[in-house]
This record gives sequence, C-alpha cells and structure tokens, in this order.
Amino acid sequence: MRYPFRCAACGLEFEVSRPARDSAAEASCPTDGAAATGHHSH
Repeated sequence: MRYPFRCAACGLEFEVSRPARDSAAEASCPTDGAAATGHHSH
C-alpha cells in the first residue's frame, strides 16, 4: 500500500510504499532527510 507523508521541515508531500502492518512507521523526506508525518485518510 502507498501512504502519504508531509515533511515537517520543507513541507514536501510524498508517498511511501510499504506493507499495511508498517503503515505507522516513521518516514524521512526524500529531499532533506527530515522527519515526515503521515496523513491517513479515513
């Protein structure tokens, strides 16, 4: 599955492909490596 994230530093929105069991895992921005927060729609 693909999950949307937003970089806390630069605001870049990107998607990470991972298994559903790993959906809550942290992600790093592909541009600057900063922490990114997940945006899950329900």
